[in-house]
Amino acid sequence: MTLGGFLLPKLLKEDERLDLLKYFEYFFGLETSLFKDKVFFYQKDSIWEMTEKCYDFSERLFLSFPQGLKLCSGHRIYKPSFDFAQTYGKFCTKGFLELSRSQILSFFQRELLTFSELDLDRGYILIKYKKLFIGVGFYDGESLTSHYPKKLCSQISFKHFR
Repeated sequence: MTLGGFLLPKLLKEDERLDLLKYFEYFFGLETSLFKDKVFFYQKDSIWEMTEKCYDFSERLFLSFPQGLKLCSGHRIYKPSFDFAQTYGKFCTKGFLELSRSQILSFFQRELLTFSELDLDRGYILIKYKKLFIGVGFYDGESLTSHYPKKLCSQISFKHFR
């Protein structure tokens, strides 16, 4: 199917959409009603999102979810993007970690942060500093690895993190 000469992307099948929404709910506590007017589609190795009304590509929000088949607690593991963290972080009731100033500086320097006894599932989590959701990390049950884009890490002015 084409629209204005552009090939329309492949939409997620209903069972894939439900799997993704279950993932959002299970790992981040996001209510499925947040996505009621959204369509999800494949674009290369990612899943993108846009509103149903904007399916003509006039507006779209990139959410980087590699289509991995690894399972975690019976769910696929999707890697949320920086945009996802900033857009949906404020709605999350779980699946995020608030870091202190010293921890956030280490996070941006891509240092491994170790934690004991966090009430978090293993997998990708959103990273919060004060009231801002600023990125994504991978929590393996003991340590947190930064998945903040390397290019952006080198451009951060740390004077703002006081």
